[in-house]
Amino acid sequence: MPIVMCSDVWMRDEILKFLDERKKSNPNFSVLDVGGAAKPWADKYTDAYIDIKPFPTKKLVYLGDICKPEVWDKVKERCWDFTICTHVLEDIRNPEFVISQLLAVSKSGFIASPNKHQELSCIESGFWLGYGHHRWIFTIRDKRKLCIIAKWPVVNYFLPSNKLCHIIGHIFRFNHLINRILKLGSGLDWVDTQKAKTHRCELGFLWVNDFDYEFINQDYAGNNIAECIGLYYEDLKEGI
Repeated sequence: MPIVMCSDVWMRDEILKFLDERKKSNPNFSVLDVGGAAKPWADKYTDAYIDIKPFPTKKLVYLGDICKPEVWDKVKERCWDFTICTHVLEDIRNPEFVISQLLAVSKSGFIASPNKHQELSCIESGFWLGYGHHRWIFTIRDKRKLCIIAKWPVVNYFLPSNKLCHIIGHIFRFNHLINRILKLGSGLDWVDTQKAKTHRCELGFLWVNDFDYEFINQDYAGNNIAECIGLYYEDLKEGI
């Protein structure tokens, strides 16, 4: 079954309502949060967590690296009705493996990440795009398929010719307000700065049974810089 609901703004309120209804109709409706220890926003409905670090909770916690199969072997002892995975896939080295495990252990779920407008706007610094520690950008095409592309590297920031930028960047690297006041945007004409302004803007989708996903251009960056840039200008432009 394809993705049943998606948005590139905010839909967690709908997900909480969805979980509330499911829990009331079936007290045994089981919910697993994958990587949610930092911000357990659905803790009221969550029965267990998977995370790499322990955290204070009375809920069941599976400790381990979600990019390795060992922790999932423990999780597979149960069949989960619903999994939550929010602002995790963009951080990890192997999102494809984690997606495959989500589909294997649960009947439905909610996945969220920063939207592509955030990752391609200067929201943390005027000298690189998006969140500096993120590895992947996601979009949903035709409201049915999750598409993934590797994120632009920021290593060119360290060119010797950018020394003045380094000095300015060091001064303002903790001052996100400066960038918001300057309204620093993106060189991509399709980027919507309104969808990049706040943390309440994110790409999220509810899936049931299964969903389609793929790496844009089969995770190949192209034969040259022009082809690589073209993926962001054209291929990533499609969808929400």
